Amino acid sequence: MIFSRLRALKRKRIALQIEVEKLRVLDMQMRFLPHCNVPVNVVRDGSRWVCSFDSDPDPLKCVIAYGESPAQACSNFDALWNGAPDFLIDQEDEEEQF
Repeated sequence: MIFSRLRALKRKRIALQIEVEKLRVLDMQMRFLPHCNVPVNVVRDGSRWVCSFDSDPDPLKCVIAYGESPAQACSNFDALWNGAPDFLIDQEDEEEQF
């Protein structure tokens, strides 16, 4: 009885260690996302959220992304920052609504 309980606790400890390692990996991945590395503004604009990086007064050099939530706006910002065209991100947003 004691040995089976010890084995169960050992399995639980290993499972928790695996979860901790998964969280560490996610933490490292988050550190490399553009919205985490540049000073962005995330604000609510009516019914949607806006994530923007506008250090340059030229509006063509600004990166601005929209989303239904702050997380979605930041995700869209990351995609735009990495070179995804605007129209692809807009199509993804429309597909999620259906």
